[in-house]
This record gives sequence, structure tokens and C-alpha cells, in this order.
Amino acid sequence: MSSELLQESETVELKKSLAELKEGLISMVAILNKHGEGELWFGVAPSGKPVGLDVTDKTLRDLSQAVGAHIEPRIYPHIRSRDMAGKTCIHVCFEGRDAPYFAHGRA
Repeated sequence: MSSELLQESETVELKKSLAELKEGLISMVAILNKHGEGELWFGVAPSGKPVGLDVTDKTLRDLSQAVGAHIEPRIYPHIRSRDMAGKTCIHVCFEGRDAPYFAHGRA
């Protein structure tokens, strides 16, 4: 990916760190309920500037398990690490057609 900045939109959500995981999951269901598909990025500041994360296979596995544990009905997102401007970020692509979706009991 080039050094261009990402921009938040109705279908793209940016989170600076995995500390914002719960908010990210809630954003995912909001996007799913309105648009049926979207993207979530971890390691990217709200400004769109990549800040990076320490990403291991365990990080990706834990994130996948969190999605499975907290989003109903279940979705199967594509989760992978991506290099942006020399920083490692996590890109989550998701879609679902079984709305309404819930995260942590909230639609």
C-alpha cells in the first residue's frame, strides 16, 4: 500500500490500537447493519496516519477469536497484517447479510 492516508467513512473505521477493540467491534456491527460490509484498521490514527502495532500470529488469532466471541450472528472476517508507510497495521475486511448484528449485546 502506498503512503497515502486512509480516511474514515461510513464503511471504513480507524483505530489507533487494540485497546480500542470493543469500540472497533461495535463499529463493525454498525457498519454491517447499515451497509453489509466494511473495513476496520488497527494501528491507524483517526487522522489516517499509520502508527503501527506489534503484530504476531497470536495477535491475529486473538482478534479473530474476539470477533467470533462478541459478534452475533457469527461473521468470518479476513484479518491480516499490512505494511503501511513502514508501519505494521491490522486490516479487517468483513461482510454479512444476516442483520441485525450485535456486539457485546448492542445492535
